[in-house]
Amino acid sequence: MIYQSIADIFAANEQANERFSAAISSLTEAQENFRPVADRWTIAEIAEHVATVNGGFLRITGKLLKQAEAEGKPAPAQLNLKPTALDESGNPLPPFQAPDAVKPQGGKPVSESLPKLREALDGLGALQDRLASVDLSEQRFPH
Repeated sequence: MIYQSIADIFAANEQANERFSAAISSLTEAQENFRPVADRWTIAEIAEHVATVNGGFLRITGKLLKQAEAEGKPAPAQLNLKPTALDESGNPLPPFQAPDAVKPQGGKPVSESLPKLREALDGLGALQDRLASVDLSEQRFPH
């Protein structure tokens, strides 16, 4: 999908969250903690990771938004963002190894991670109008 506006990004993110939450919210403890192989995360660990990453994304977005607002450039009419899971040639990017800071610590049930994820998404939602009003094209976070 090519995103034309901040609203497009937020709508896609909300749809993804709804699918994710629906898929894991009614799992049993055994299902949440099933580990398919030793070097794979459980569903509970994935949920913890997603909540942690989204919380960090909220903090980084707030910081970069303040920088963009200080620059005072208006938002472009269209974003024309390309998919982020593809390289310059349109090929899928290789799997990314999570840095230690966002690796799950384990022991947290899905029921604890989903509210944290919702809190981060609501925080981002509160920034939507501000994000849509400025040029974010120069904002970068090395990761």
